[in-house]
Formats: sequence, C-alpha cells, structure tokens
Amino acid sequence: MIKIKADQLSEQHLAEVALAVQNRWNVATFVKMHEIIVMDDEVDDESLRRIVSAPIDAREVERGMRVIMGNLELDRAFALEKDGKSNFKLKLIDATQIPKWVERSTSNMRQPPEGVFECPHCVPPDTLILGDNKAISGYSKGDSVIGQTGLTEVQEKFVHPYKGDLVIIRANGLLPIVTTPEHPIMVANSRSLSTKALPNEVLFSIKKWVSAKDAVPKNSGTDGDYLIVPLINGSFQEYEVSLLRFIKKMKPRHKAYRTHFPLNEGTAWLLGIFVAEGSVTKEVRFSLNKKEKQIEAKIATIASGLGYSSYISSIQNWNSMLVSIPSRVLARAFDEWCGHKAPNRMMPDFILFHRDERILRAFLDGYEAGDSYVATNKLRGYKRYKCDVTVSRTLALQLQLAYARLGRWASICQKKSEYEEEIMNRKCRVHVKYAISYPLEPNLKRRKVHFVEDSILSPIRKVEKLTYDGTVHNVNTSDGTYLVSNAIVHNCGRWFSTDLELSMHTKLHYII
Repeated sequence: MIKIKADQLSEQHLAEVALAVQNRWNVATFVKMHEIIVMDDEVDDESLRRIVSAPIDAREVERGMRVIMGNLELDRAFALEKDGKSNFKLKLIDATQIPKWVERSTSNMRQPPEGVFECPHCVPPDTLILGDNKAISGYSKGDSVIGQTGLTEVQEKFVHPYKGDLVIIRANGLLPIVTTPEHPIMVANSRSLSTKALPNEVLFSIKKWVSAKDAVPKNSGTDGDYLIVPLINGSFQEYEVSLLRFIKKMKPRHKAYRTHFPLNEGTAWLLGIFVAEGSVTKEVRFSLNKKEKQIEAKIATIASGLGYSSYISSIQNWNSMLVSIPSRVLARAFDEWCGHKAPNRMMPDFILFHRDERILRAFLDGYEAGDSYVATNKLRGYKRYKCDVTVSRTLALQLQLAYARLGRWASICQKKSEYEEEIMNRKCRVHVKYAISYPLEPNLKRRKVHFVEDSILSPIRKVEKLTYDGTVHNVNTSDGTYLVSNAIVHNCGRWFSTDLELSMHTKLHYII
C-alpha cells in the first residue's frame, strides 16, 4: 500500500490526482483525509506490481507521479518528497503557481470525475452515539458504537464544514433524528390491508435504505415509512466483573476484600437502584424516603451477601435517609460503570449486553424501584403507564433498547429544557428531562409500533428542515451502520439500492 499525502489540497482536488493514478497503473485508489491511498490488491500491471511490493522502487513512483503532476499542472506549485518506506508527500513550494482549476471556489468547481463519489452523509457534532456513549465529535478510530448487529468498531472518522439544510425526522416514541438530506436511513414501507379476516392489518416491505429527505411520513389512513430499531443481542456472558483496577492497595484490610464483583439478579438490582438513587463519596450511598424500608432492607441484604456492611443516616428536616456501603473500591467501580452524577448516568455494558435476560430484567426492576411511577392517561381511556424520568440522554436511549430486548416498547419524550430549581434549600440547575414510558396493558388492536423478527418498526410522523452552518461528522464502522436516536442509519461511504449498482461501481472512492 502506498500513501501520498497533500495537506494543501482538498479531497476534491486530490480526487483528480487519484483518478490519474488509477488510470496509469490500473490499481484501486482511494482518497481519505487529505491522503491518496493506493491499494496493492488486484494489480494487473507488472510495473506497478514492482512498485507496491517490498522493497518499493521509489524512482518508479516518482517518475510516474511527476508525469501525472505535469499533466495536471501541479508540478510548478508542488514537489514530491519521500516520507518513509511507502509514504510520499506533495509539498507546496510556490503558492503563486497553483493552477487555476485548483484555485476555483468549491461552488464553481467542476464535478468530481466519473467513478468518484462524495459522502455528504453526516450528522451534527453534538449527536449522541451509543457504544462509548459520547457525542459523535468525540469518537475516533478504534472506539465502539452500537450498530445493527450490536457493538461494532469505528474504523474511520470524518468531519467537514457544511452549510445548508438539515433534515429532522420525528418518529413515534423516538427522539428526533437530525442528519444531512442525503444521509441514508433504514426504513420499511407499510402497506395497509383491511379485510373481514384481517381488520386493520399492516404489511411491510423488506428493509431498505432511503435518503433522509425522501422519507415518507406515515399518517392515519395512508401508508408511509417506518424507522428500524434493532433488538440488540446479548454478547456478554461472564457472571463476574473484575475490581482489580479499582483497588489502589492490594493488601486486604478486612474480610470484605474481594477482587471480583459477581453478576446475578441481586447485584444487577443493586446497580439498578444505584443508577436511580445512588451517589458516591468515599462510599456508595443511596438516597431513599424514610418510608422505603423494604428497599433499604434489600440493599443491606445484598451488601451483606457481598461481604460489605451498611448503615443508615437520617437527613434532618427532610423525610429522607441515606443508606451507605463503606467501600472505596465499590464506590470507584460504581462511579465508572454507572456514570458520575445524574446527567451522565448510564447502564453498564455488561448489563445491557448480557446474554442472561434475567440480569437485565433485575437491573430494570431495581431502577424502577427507585425512579419510576405509574401514570394514568385520561385521554386514552384511563390507560396506565409505567414512567421513568431521567436527565441523562444516554440512559434514556439505553433504557429504550433494554426494554425492547424484553418485548416492551418504551417511548421517549423530552419533557423540559434546562431551568433552576430549589432542592433542599439549594439552588440547582436542572437539566433537560427525558420521560421513558410503556403501557402496563398494551392494546394489540391499536398498536402503532410493530415488533418484526429482530427489530422494531416505528412510524415516521413528520419530516422537517433546519438551516445549519457548521461542521458535520460521520464514522465508518465495521458493520456499515450505527444508531442515531436508536434508529439504524448508514455509516460514511456510498450506499447502493440494488446489487447491480454495487457490482458496477468503480473502485475510486472520494470521501469529503
């Protein structure tokens, strides 16, 4: 593989050079992040075979590149330098000699040559991507994201400036999806069927990719598109998690010293109640109402089974109590696994992706014991819902995927913007709140969201536009997908609607 780097040329300009390289030696050539990458697979030309095989003949590379640079009028402004065994660099030597076709503005620039395609499929930098649970702007090569098949790896990161319209897709029970208009999203199209035998029956097309701007809303009485939310398969199968990296001194001080945290229904419940009501100092603490004696007793029983003691502290002037487990090791572990403070709360990966659904269910039971309530909707015939409220967007998205694994569709609704509130005589900034709710008695005759095989179909309700001027980001993943607001979208790279298009595309890839 040969790399030719040119920081002073845009990827669009480098596409011209890459096409000339491909035509000269008949070799697969790519442009990524200000680099021309020449691959050594499917090499037909014997002279090129000598170039890409070790040892590399630098003179042959230089000779061919100088011809290409002369044809493109680049040789007056740039010099080719060797930058390693198989790396070269186009160094700017005279900016006044840059050819006119390079100086033209991007808006007036000729279209990329045949066989070269752009990849404007991106999302805003603050888009939260589950996996390593951070904004897409914070991702880099090697990080993990959740894709259609579960946890997958980021192979490349892309960012570029963008000015124009963004598309906002709103679907039933999902947070809004914001992308560039051409970003492919996975959908299934509905076809309503109403007969005496099958009243109000809905059939669906096979899953397919469509541009965000071409998504068709599904309204009452009409057919439209449904977003695809995957049912994540469990991949974690261990029944204990190491505590070694949370232990600063390896000398035991008491009998509760342990190197591993066991995973069972009891400890999963403990993690769930911690996410809802927990905090850490030099110990693990749970804030409870004084009436919640059963929860306090269960925490004490589970802690005792792990070899830890616990004690209760009352909070004066408030009908509250703190249940504490005095363990610095456990405090460090819980703080990392479950997130530091309420806005960063999250479900540990070894819970969300555990193959044993009993552990996942126990975690959710613990979380609901501390942070949920039952609401009645009078507009829907006094239908009863179980509701969870959190200020963590990460946790809200994770809970939706977790409930889906257990066969429940939990809708997410953004409740409020940031505001100030007085809590225990202290002024606190309350973050955006997210309500996650599911019906206690689902009405199968009037369901809006459908469980189909390995996924859930959520109807698109509205497609809107938003004017935007800033950077947009994308990643390339090992399975070609990632989740935005829990819906499957395509990663960076060209997508093909048919196998015929896939087989006919050229090998030169231009990624903006």
